[in-house]
Order: sequence, then C-alpha cells, then structure tokens
Amino acid sequence: LGYRTRALSGQDDDQTRTKVLDALASNRSDHLQYVLAVDILNEGIDIPILNQIIMLRPTQSAIVFVQQLGRGLRKFAGKKFVTVIDFIGNYQNNFLIPIALFGAYTYEKDELRRYLSGGSLGIPGVSTIDFERVARQEIFASIDNANFTKLAFLKEEYLKMKGRVGRVPSMMDFANTDAISALLFVEYAGSYRHFLQKVEKTLPSLSTQHMQSLLFLSRILSKGLRPYEMTILSLLLAEGDRLFSLDDVRDVINETYASYVVDEQDLKSALRILSNGFFRDRDKADHGNLSYVSVHERVLEMHPDFRGLLREGQAYRRHLEDLLAFSSLQFQARDQKSFLRHDLYLYGKYSRAEALLLLGWEKDMVPLNIGGYVYNKELQVCPIFVTLEKDVASIDPGINYKDSFLSAEEFAWETKHGRDFSSPEVKAMDKQQELGLRLPLFVKKHDDEGLSFYYMGDMTFIRKELREKLTGTRGKRPIVAMWFRMQKRVEESLYRYLTGI
Repeated sequence: LGYRTRALSGQDDDQTRTKVLDALASNRSDHLQYVLAVDILNEGIDIPILNQIIMLRPTQSAIVFVQQLGRGLRKFAGKKFVTVIDFIGNYQNNFLIPIALFGAYTYEKDELRRYLSGGSLGIPGVSTIDFERVARQEIFASIDNANFTKLAFLKEEYLKMKGRVGRVPSMMDFANTDAISALLFVEYAGSYRHFLQKVEKTLPSLSTQHMQSLLFLSRILSKGLRPYEMTILSLLLAEGDRLFSLDDVRDVINETYASYVVDEQDLKSALRILSNGFFRDRDKADHGNLSYVSVHERVLEMHPDFRGLLREGQAYRRHLEDLLAFSSLQFQARDQKSFLRHDLYLYGKYSRAEALLLLGWEKDMVPLNIGGYVYNKELQVCPIFVTLEKDVASIDPGINYKDSFLSAEEFAWETKHGRDFSSPEVKAMDKQQELGLRLPLFVKKHDDEGLSFYYMGDMTFIRKELREKLTGTRGKRPIVAMWFRMQKRVEESLYRYLTGI
C-alpha cells in the first residue's frame, strides 16, 4: 500500500520491540508510519507523537478498551487530536468508557449515566475530562442498549470471581471487590440463589418454599432501600425464640446507622411487609404466602413460618445472612444526609411499587392503576411519576403530557385528562400548604431506563391553568397544567442528563 509498516506480537523480544517503537517515534524521513500490534502494546508504552489508532479486533474489557485509546491521547507539540478508525464496531461498546475512566466496575447503568453527566466531578484530584454533547449522547445510547443481565456475561463475571476466591462466591464477595454488582444477578434471576442454580451443577438442596422466600426477601432487601426489614430479620436470626420489642429495633438502627432518623410509621410499614400484609394476593402466592414476624402490641417474635424455614435449611440461612449483610452494605453506601424526611434518598431510583411502599401505603397497588400519579388523602401525599422523553409515534395523544423541567428549580406538569379545578387532587394541590400535602417527584428520561425513576425531591405548588387536550378516541377533554418549584435545586450533572442540556 506504500506505507512503511511493521508487525509486533508477543513472540518478539524486548530489543526488537524497542527498535520498532523508536522507528515509529523517529523524525527521520524513513520512520515507520504504522505498527500492527497483536496482543501487546495495550499498556506500558509511551509514544506522545502517536496520532492515529486503528482498531482491528473487538474487546469487551473496559480497561483494555481505554488503554488502546490511551496510546494516542498523550499531548505533543503540534498534535491537535488523535484519529481513531474503528473497523470492528468497538463504538458499540462506548459504555466501556465511563466504566474504565471512572472505575465504575459494578456495571450499574445509573452509576454510569451519573458519572458521564458529571464529567470531571467523578474524577479525584486535578485530572479533568469533558465530553462533547454528541459524544455524551452516543455513550448514553450505548449504555441504554447494553444488556448487562445476559446470562453469558453474568456467568463470565461470576466465574472470574469464583476463580479469585476459590469457592462458590457470595454476594458479599462481589460487594467487597472491584467487581460487577451482585444486584445484576438478582435483576436477572430474582435472587442470587436462583442465579447460582443456572451456573452451578451441585448446590445444597432447598425446598420450593425456601426458594420462594429468597425470591421475596431479595425483592425487599437487595437494594438496601431502608434499614427496618433487614434489622428486624437480623434480630430474629440472633434472638431465635426470644421476644424483643420495637424499641429494641429502634436502638439497633440508631447504633448501626447513627445519622439515620428512625420513623415510627416506617417501622410499622416494615412489619406489614414481614407479616405478609402489604403485597397483593397474586404476589403473596408467588412468594410462598409466608410470614416472618408476629407482632403483639409492641412485642415481636419469630413467626412459625420463618422458624420452619430456618429449622429445615442451613443453606437457606447462609443465603439469608449473606443477603442481609449485602443489604446493610447497600444502605450504608448511601449518604444519610441525602435522605429527605426519612424515607426517600435524593436522586435514588425507585419503581412505583417501591415508592408507594416507602411513602407509607398500607397495600400495594397495580402499577397500571397508578399511572402518572396517585393521591392518598389519608397520608396527604401524591407521588408524581414522569417519563420526560416519550415515544410520540406510538403513544396515545391523550397521555402525551407536556411535562418538563423549565429550569433546575421549576417543573411544569399536566394532570390526567378529564380533570378540572374541581378534581380532588387538583383541589388538594391548590391547598398544599393548608393540607400539608407532600408532592414527591419521580423522573426518568425515557422508557429504556427500565421501571425505576429518579427521586428528584419534593415540590411546592405555584400556579395552575385549565386547558383542553385532544385524546385519541374521546375528542377534547379538560386537563389542568401546573407549575411547581423544586424544594431542592436539581444537581447539575443529573439535570444535564435528564434535559440533554
């Protein structure tokens, strides 16, 4: 082709490599223009003049991917940029960039998005990194499209950890090292034990009820949403058949999570869940219809269902203890000062069901019945759930609501159609201060983010306006547009991500 090139591989000795790299960096007229490297030169070389990287083979390694890019990113006099020619589609793995640059090896998508939006805020010291808007959008799209819960990927990461610890790893093994988050196994299979059954041929046997119990407890514990359930279960395991009180639970939480404010209503909510009183009948059946604690006034004891599970399965107990330790670690990782009031973590992610549970609902609701919001008159709370970027081509015009951030401090929103100034939720919002109505806002950018929403904080009602909206089948219907002030200004990195600014 007329280019001065040379190939290097692992078979070449250090002297040959040095000679070739010197020729590549040389200013002589006969200097090398290209070096074709196979399985070497990803790290340990420094050629600042290098201004072109050509990728001829794919990589799934975040570290190798960025090391390959890094070969050309050193500054040099007269060098304004580096050109990357990608012949094999590594750009589809753009999600590897924030993983490697920010050390986000958990592979949690929310963490990757936050790091990417924050840029240099996520890097310690004086180093800086900035992404152009188009580059950010491409990486966001790559994160959205990546599937970190494919069995092949999870099995590969699991086997890496198994090789490191020399046994079947626990959830805590993943939590205590730079490894993927064990939550990905739970997301894929429902519980870590259910995942193990897909990759391990020999495991201690567990009954159907044991498996159903782990499925249920993983659902309520694995994210570490609050300390109540994990503390009650830990006390039940420690105390056995001995009785203990709600005050004992409060004392343990205060000692373990010093800056967390215990709330009596949240404690009672946790007892409803562990005594099989919160979820719908269909979910109860899926979870074995089991209870874990019996409550007599303010005295607690182990329920016979739970006692039977523990008596019949040591393997079950080990899995539960691992889950409880992981749950506690997840909760402790949250900045306790970012809990607004006592229930919701600012900018944490919650599904509709999780939000209602934490806000004090006595019974779970069908998500379809919640829709964009639900007003609870008894609790005087109305959580609002918003998807900012809707699929206009497929959505019914009647539910294509004009919801948006006007700024980091103000939010515009529309009620469901068929509402006017006399509707109960509209009247309640108009009298927010008088009623003490709470308006927590939950937002996601688009549906590719899954079922969870960012909790953006609570809002204060400003004003309202009656409008008409054209629906798909019922013609024009009344609707109320509202404007709110955010009680806490939205942090810059998340605001930029959600709004695309």
